Amino acid sequence: MTSPRFSRRRFLGAAGLLVAGGALTACGSGGGQAAGSGALLGGPRPLTIWASQYEVPGLEKVAERFQEDTGVSIRVIQRNYNGQMLSDFLTQVPTGEGPDIIVAPHDVLGQVVNNGAVSPVDLIDPEDNFVDIALQAVTYDGRYYGVPFIIENVALLRNNAMTDHTPETFDDLLAEGHRLMDAGVAKYPFTTSQSEASGDPYHLYPIQSSFGAEVFERDADGAYTAELGMGGDEGRAFANYLAEMGANRDLIVTMTPDISKQAFIDGESPYFIAGPWNLPDIQAADMDIEVLSVPSAGGQPAIPFVGVSSFMINANSSSPLAARDLALNYLSQPEVQLELFSNNQRPPANKEALDNMGDPVLAEYARIAQEDGAPMPSIPQMGAVWNFWGTTQNGIVTGADDPEQLWDNMITNIERAIES
Repeated sequence: MTSPRFSRRRFLGAAGLLVAGGALTACGSGGGQAAGSGALLGGPRPLTIWASQYEVPGLEKVAERFQEDTGVSIRVIQRNYNGQMLSDFLTQVPTGEGPDIIVAPHDVLGQVVNNGAVSPVDLIDPEDNFVDIALQAVTYDGRYYGVPFIIENVALLRNNAMTDHTPETFDDLLAEGHRLMDAGVAKYPFTTSQSEASGDPYHLYPIQSSFGAEVFERDADGAYTAELGMGGDEGRAFANYLAEMGANRDLIVTMTPDISKQAFIDGESPYFIAGPWNLPDIQAADMDIEVLSVPSAGGQPAIPFVGVSSFMINANSSSPLAARDLALNYLSQPEVQLELFSNNQRPPANKEALDNMGDPVLAEYARIAQEDGAPMPSIPQMGAVWNFWGTTQNGIVTGADDPEQLWDNMITNIERAIES
């Protein structure tokens, strides 16, 4: 992979950073000797990045090039994203501590932006350089708050050794699955991840959204509003469909991620609604698969959630100029995003990198994300949704009560939680 050396745009951008840094230095130096480029771009300590084990190898290579070009050193620290990592970041930012850049999923934007923890960024030629779904995801209140580098979503995987049928509707999928079950070829019509404790609305969302029951309403620009969109007749229709699948044992709440994946690998199910994180085990089994859009159950488009990982800049970084230079002029580059792809095996958000990743299976995932998907909501109100949503779906699947009543109760509970 070649080093992302300075193009004319990058040279001018860096020159602007140096001028700005020089002005700041002059104001505080009392007329002392001018500092070198590393001092101008940097701060009292090296830049620090928190990233997962999948990003660390690629970022360490970028760090070497960045130090060679600018004189600024970088510490790449493995901190896999989870609730504790986010809590530590939010706690440390106001104190001037914490990393200068974190790797995080876009759906935390509502939390980190409203806490003043991350800075907006001015992406360079964003429409030319990044796929639109990634730009939508990292946008909050009309500003970009991260440099996107990964897109991921679920799709329908088909075991070509069991069937070559591409279902046009979800009923069609179930019919083909039951045909294979009746023939003694399959054990399940399809599988997908579920949880007996908390449900899994994420994997079922393409089915739900196909009834016109999106989780929140969206405005004319496609941004989510705080108004729930999954109530009313559309939500009830999905609830009834869910209850029917549960009664027919088409959907089983004890079908954990590992069980559902293994059933597909073992040839017990012709179809599998799954994300690309399942591909290493599937490919290790040397399966012949096809990646398809999840078909509609309710007559409207089936919309999978799209998650976008991005590099977010600490709003209180002691080296803001260097952090921005690294994020905007290095981490956004196709060469770098391809380097990161070689470890994380997720489609890049950079258009050129995506076109050159050379993986036809992941290319289909990316196509579905762009053609069918919608970003996972990043608004703070989403935090009130997950628990009620998952447990209600489980209750409906297991026949705990009338599906419409359970769904209406869920809507009421979520609305109260949002208002509180």
